[in-house]
Amino acid sequence: MMVHAKELILAAAMLGATSAAMAAPEQDFQARTTGQLLEVCRTKPDDPAHANAMRFCHGFVLGVLARAPRGCTLPREWRRVFAGYAAWAHANPIHLDDNPGNSLVEFLDLHGHCRT
Repeated sequence: MMVHAKELILAAAMLGATSAAMAAPEQDFQARTTGQLLEVCRTKPDDPAHANAMRFCHGFVLGVLARAPRGCTLPREWRRVFAGYAAWAHANPIHLDDNPGNSLVEFLDLHGHCRT
């Protein structure tokens, strides 16, 4: 059985791509509690996971809004509102162990972002 140079190069390239893909750590963000959500959303800009963490946070907020029973909305400056939510949760630590979707809707409702 004779192996051609092109086949050998292709196999090496595929093995290298597979190894690189396997070496890249997957981010497994958890948001079972408000505290966990806030921790993910506080990821520092210099952290390699920052971009994915921000996408996770934004997606989480949009998912909560899509399912909110009171027709909650979020202004375009969602990060500012989310920063207010984080400050509210830390000022009321009883909410840090709450379901993050429930606490977010409660915050939005308290601040006039939901229809009553």
